Amino acid sequence: MDEVIDIPGFGYGILTPARRRATPVTLVLLNAGLTHRVGPFRGYVAIARYLATRGVDVFRFDLPRVGDGPAAGVSVNAMVAAALDALEREVGSRCFVIGGICSAADMAWHIAQDDPRIAGVWLLDGFAHRGRWFRLARVRKALRRPPWQWPGLAWRLLRGLRPEEGVYAADIAVIRDWPEPKAFRRQSTDLLSRGVRILAMYTGGVSKYMLDRRQLDDTFGKSCRHAGLTTTYWPAFDHTLMSPADRDHVLSSLGDWCEQFTRPAATA
Repeated sequence: MDEVIDIPGFGYGILTPARRRATPVTLVLLNAGLTHRVGPFRGYVAIARYLATRGVDVFRFDLPRVGDGPAAGVSVNAMVAAALDALEREVGSRCFVIGGICSAADMAWHIAQDDPRIAGVWLLDGFAHRGRWFRLARVRKALRRPPWQWPGLAWRLLRGLRPEEGVYAADIAVIRDWPEPKAFRRQSTDLLSRGVRILAMYTGGVSKYMLDRRQLDDTFGKSCRHAGLTTTYWPAFDHTLMSPADRDHVLSSLGDWCEQFTRPAATA
């Protein structure tokens, strides 16, 4: 049964406790955009209830300016830290996985850099470096169109490969609060060296910046082969997992990953 956990000075959240605790971590889900704590299509509720059957506690709450969260002017980082403090005090949690969908992945990434209690980061459609493989994938995608469309597509592709593409990529980075690619690779190395596990999932719903699995080599750099990093790419899935079958697939993969926390994380 769900429990209400008070976050002193900020509000409250909903804890879905494990039926039989199998891992030492609590998954903390952050808001996906302006969607409140139930998640897109109640996806966070589905995650919490499923993972409870897999032995994982899950905590959902609303950040400032979202749902039942506090008003503007409240620090997101301070509220997340207070939420972890409340879980430590009320439930005895000592180790956390933090993450979510889209902007939730972005926030989780930044927060994980500074809080030593975070043992894992779950990113669904988080940052990915566009680069050479993205551009090649765009060309291949265009060539699958009927030949009579090629002239117009060629013009659009050539425009996309001009310098303004960098401006467009910069706009995405601002909207999504992304670090520079080099900074992201450095942060990945730092997290993994601390023993923090990373689960980075990507769907076809972010085709504006992700079209080829090989982009992940450029995204994570030398960390791409690290034992603590798990990546998946499902081009047929949509961004908010509207399909129950797609959602079930993601839930199963997330549950399998969470079970790894019964074992020590690799640091090399």
